Amino acid sequence: KNKVRRSEDSYAKLVRSIKLHLSGLFEKNISSNADVVRKYFNKAVELDPKEAHYWAEYAFFEESSGNREKAKKYFENSFQIDGGNISGTYIGLSSALNVIINGGTIHGDENALYLWGDGTTEINKGKLTNTGDFYTIANVGSGTVTVNNGEILGVGGILNKGTAKIIINNGTITTKNFHGIRNYTGTIEVNGGNINVVDWCDGIWTSSTGDIKVTGGTITAGTNGVVTTGTGKITITGGVITGYKGYAVAELGPETSIITIGNNEDTDIANKTSPVLIGSIIGVKSSESTFNFYDGIIKAPEGKTISGSVINTPTGYRIINGTETI
Repeated sequence: KNKVRRSEDSYAKLVRSIKLHLSGLFEKNISSNADVVRKYFNKAVELDPKEAHYWAEYAFFEESSGNREKAKKYFENSFQIDGGNISGTYIGLSSALNVIINGGTIHGDENALYLWGDGTTEINKGKLTNTGDFYTIANVGSGTVTVNNGEILGVGGILNKGTAKIIINNGTITTKNFHGIRNYTGTIEVNGGNINVVDWCDGIWTSSTGDIKVTGGTITAGTNGVVTTGTGKITITGGVITGYKGYAVAELGPETSIITIGNNEDTDIANKTSPVLIGSIIGVKSSESTFNFYDGIIKAPEGKTISGSVINTPTGYRIINGTETI
């Protein structure tokens, strides 16, 4: 394998060149993305040591222009970040390709990750942060984002604005002013982990056709736990959801949806302990939507566990009201 000595001058030139190209396309400053630039450079060295600077520059330019197939001609179509620090004035890492994060810290004043293609993103460890009035991860394309572990910390958690799927298997999302996950037409699946919204916002909010499915984990929100204001369905089969200053689960109009708590299978025995839904004003609010209640427990002020009509319950079961001292 050819080896070359990468002088600081050539490396600095590469950084400046990439910054120049991207500033014209996105008006974003990524000059501090040292780990990303180094990965492009290292791969380019393997392909053509004498022209490494140009190969890396062209690939970064084509990828950032949305020409993914052209970028693939230059080298493998993925980022893998195992450690280190990436920081950007606006965006930490912008990609339309596949991204694997196994460690390190990625920060962007606006977005730590800006994902705009059909590539998949896998977060296994590490820390992603932002400080501005934006979401730490902005997924505006069609690629799936899977969070297996790690920490997402910022003003907002994850924005899913395209048709993509967000899967939370573990890890922690902590936000202070925006929602934990903001969804439109994509799909949200929470199987574990913790979503903690400190201030007046919702744990998960979908406002169009996007569905929300929760099978486990903990969602704790300053206002409402899980909300739909569109036709997107909410299905909760496990986990603990708390709305400290609002509802645990709610359909807030103007369109109708379907809210399903639990499973309705012939072989099922109704589970009276899971999922757990806790609302400080109302437990579950369903104005005009279909509300199916098969499993679990809803906790709220007396007489406020459910607002709306329960359409379906398991055969042979009925809803029981009770009280507990807290």
